[in-house]
Amino acid sequence: MPVSKGKRSRYQAPPKPKPKPSSRWVPIGVLILIGLGVIDLVLYYLSGTSTGGIFGLMNRYTVWPLIAGFTFIASGFGLATRWR
Repeated sequence: MPVSKGKRSRYQAPPKPKPKPSSRWVPIGVLILIGLGVIDLVLYYLSGTSTGGIFGLMNRYTVWPLIAGFTFIASGFGLATRWR
């Protein structure tokens, strides 16, 4: 009678190596970017005029402080995806 082949060992791939931990600047950069965005938006809304925020000198374009604040916050969240 032929020998059964059902108990043959199967190939198992080696385990994937653990990813390296992030550099120390990644969480610091996340906090700085999100903090800058929040500060910019708070200054824009507290100023009561259309020239608030970090970029207050651009009084012709009232949308730029909002765009800058949300861009800082989005960049902070984008950098947070790199944090391990």
